[in-house]
Amino acid sequence: MFAGRPAKSAVKPVLATIVAVGLAVSAPAYAGSGRHHYQDLHISIDLGNDKNLLPRLIEMDADDIADMRREFADACADIDDAIEDIADAKEEAKSAPGGAFIMKIAFAAAREATDSSIREALDEVSDALDRAERDLKTADVSDDERVETQLAIDTARDGIASLRPKLDELVEALRA
Repeated sequence: MFAGRPAKSAVKPVLATIVAVGLAVSAPAYAGSGRHHYQDLHISIDLGNDKNLLPRLIEMDADDIADMRREFADACADIDDAIEDIADAKEEAKSAPGGAFIMKIAFAAAREATDSSIREALDEVSDALDRAERDLKTADVSDDERVETQLAIDTARDGIASLRPKLDELVEALRA
């Protein structure tokens, strides 16, 4: 953080807004696979009433930005784990009478809910980042803070870009 500002981490609210997308959509997949102990992965996406991420992004320092990068990588790994669990559940379902049919129905429902919620959530976060970037141009911050905040915005965008194909893989894995 820059001198004169209180040292408080802003990364958690931003990550709860951005990175949680991958974790939130993993819950229906795990629920559909019968692995109910993963249902606690559901996280709400909260951009705030005004959907303004800029104040939270301005508060981020280099350590927070590094944490955000790690959180995106962790979210991608969590999605990979969900995909593996779905594949395992499909194999297990084949051995149970009627299991493949039940799994097909469960995954179809999860796929529809997940696919639309993924696109909507990622688009909403991308819009909020676009707004933050526009507002940053006229924000009353130092040049150093402007550069660091732009880095936070770019890092969030890169993270979302890394999540999109993983989330598409998740939706595809739900196809029975």
